[in-house]
Amino acid sequence: MIEDILLYYSDQRNIHKLRTYLPHNFCEQAADAVLKHVGKVLITTGFWVAGTCETDGPIGAIVLADVLTELRADPVFVTDCYCAEVLRRCCQYRVIDFPITSHEESLAIARSILAEEHPSLLISIERCGMSQDGHYYNMRRVDVSEYTAKVDYLFLEFPASIGIGDGGNEIGMGNLTDAIAAEALPIAPCVTCVEYPVIATVSNWAAYGMIAYLSQKQQRDYMRYVTVREILTQLVAEGVVDGVLKEPVMSVDGFAIDAIEAVVASLRKEVEPFLTGIPG
Repeated sequence: MIEDILLYYSDQRNIHKLRTYLPHNFCEQAADAVLKHVGKVLITTGFWVAGTCETDGPIGAIVLADVLTELRADPVFVTDCYCAEVLRRCCQYRVIDFPITSHEESLAIARSILAEEHPSLLISIERCGMSQDGHYYNMRRVDVSEYTAKVDYLFLEFPASIGIGDGGNEIGMGNLTDAIAAEALPIAPCVTCVEYPVIATVSNWAAYGMIAYLSQKQQRDYMRYVTVREILTQLVAEGVVDGVLKEPVMSVDGFAIDAIEAVVASLRKEVEPFLTGIPG
């Protein structure tokens, strides 16, 4: 099962413990939501680490946007200044730069974006989310609010949404706040909820899992867009860092590129039986 692959590798934050609190096919449900809401899709990503953004999030966002385009959707990225220029240089999609400002102004900006863009769906991939006290905390419980735009307000104002996380402090993990407390995960949990929360050992992998499900359901090889090594090379050249190592290296959350490609290969195997005799 695709969800098994997304949580196969153990992680120091024990995100796998939250699986029993979600539907068994949580990733498939997110893929179904994509097919249900084909239109303009706002995708937010970009988690501030060491003066830039981390490699987890942007890769998944870029490849998912490529698939959305083939599905005749219109993906648009929403992020802040620490990730906006990186995305502009590494992909062809429009990027909305959400300012880092007060809660009141952020709410007004979110409402303005929604009114102007008329999205059909919101997707968050590894985007630091608001905690109970209104601040933003990284995996080490360090307050990173001054480096984080309050993109949460988009999700608080719009119902059709998917939130991907791997620690519990990301947008969408608000659905699991009680579970995070019950399992004593070492994180300051996000309280921002979504319609479809998705978890994985590494958030990028959840995007790949959604793409695998979309490939199965549409009987088309969308996994060909998951060119992790190529995109990671671009991001590293831009100075984007591994969120665990805090260095611009060919790894994501401490997982080397070979391990990541093994996960992608496992997802491809799940898709292959659905593609027999069908052109990509």
